[in-house]
Amino acid sequence: MNQLKSQIATILLLLLFFGKVSEAQISTTSPYSVFGLGLPEETGFGSLDAMGGTGIALESNNRNNNINPASYSGIDSLSLLFEIGIKSQRTNMITNNFSRTRWNTNLSHVALGLRFSKFWHCDFGLTPFSSVGYSIETENNVEGSAMSFSNVLFGSGDIDRVYMGNSFNITKNLALGIHLSYLFGVIDYSESLRISEFNKTITSKNENYFRNFYFDYGLQYHFNINNVRFGVGFIYSNQQKIYAKSEFTVIENTDTLELISNEKYHAYSIPQYFGIGLSAQNQHLTVALDYKLTDKLQNDSEIEGLRYKNSNRFSFGVDYIPSLNTKSSYFGKIHYMAGAYYKTSNLVLFGKQINEQAVTFGFGLPIGNRISYLQISSEIGSRGTIQSNLIKENFVRLNVSFSLHDIWFIHNKIN
Repeated sequence: MNQLKSQIATILLLLLFFGKVSEAQISTTSPYSVFGLGLPEETGFGSLDAMGGTGIALESNNRNNNINPASYSGIDSLSLLFEIGIKSQRTNMITNNFSRTRWNTNLSHVALGLRFSKFWHCDFGLTPFSSVGYSIETENNVEGSAMSFSNVLFGSGDIDRVYMGNSFNITKNLALGIHLSYLFGVIDYSESLRISEFNKTITSKNENYFRNFYFDYGLQYHFNINNVRFGVGFIYSNQQKIYAKSEFTVIENTDTLELISNEKYHAYSIPQYFGIGLSAQNQHLTVALDYKLTDKLQNDSEIEGLRYKNSNRFSFGVDYIPSLNTKSSYFGKIHYMAGAYYKTSNLVLFGKQINEQAVTFGFGLPIGNRISYLQISSEIGSRGTIQSNLIKENFVRLNVSFSLHDIWFIHNKIN
């Protein structure tokens, strides 16, 4: 029992430490993050990133799978699954008139899964929930004079999620799960007006501090036919709220003119979603399919050209390992993974829905004699369009994670 308490204390300290690190990150560089709470971050770790972010019906047997909380029932009684990952992205933004490239690198996740009892399995983790990162600058002339001024809109920040995932075995084949999460983060929005002739810049800055609890649910059912294990999974989260209090500041050059702190919390809605997944696997090959529907949440905007629609995400993934023999060659023990996804976002701008699509691939490189892996995967895709004077983002993501599958609660016996 003392060892169990020590392990849990270590988990909580790790999550608190990485929570402090995550608050300083900017996880995206997309002008489409200007709307709402920013761009939602898709769940999925390591090998699942290489499989197109597919995993609603996959168990967490030798991998952490936070897509569906019911998946943790796959953790066996002696296993401890620890995983940490980073993500780096190169984004090339193009319009009909210009092209610009941006890089960003940040911590993508920390997770630790274990089994507390025969019927109760847990996973603790820290992941991004949504992110904002944009800088939009326009140049304007003052009518009737030779003077000009520039207007800069800037936004940055993240909402992160620290969670405890719980999975309960209802029967031998059926598991139910729930994520108990706490959302937190800071998002800054600012607007600067600069008049070069007067050497003056006036900036209005709005800092929003977000906090609240969040819950999502899952179900998995698995059964065997001959040597193939089939799975069906469901995920669901109802519409929920996140609350923020803000601090408004007006700055002229470097002097603060006004500071207003609003101690009252204002609410933002997080949309409802539903997902279903199918999987089939034998000793060498895993194949999975997912579909996820997210409500549009908001009615049509009063902003000209902006509307909202339901979001749909389709994904497919495969994982192949040539050999399970520990004496086989190193290349025979590598996991080879590939996938793809297509997502229609909630945003419709000037009649064009902002869609995202990508192909994914990666490798799980075994480390030592244990079932531990260095997961390396890549996503090559795009978001948006240059039609209707919009922006198209072509991106390449590199995901690197270390997955440790260890055995605990086993002590050497000394004679």
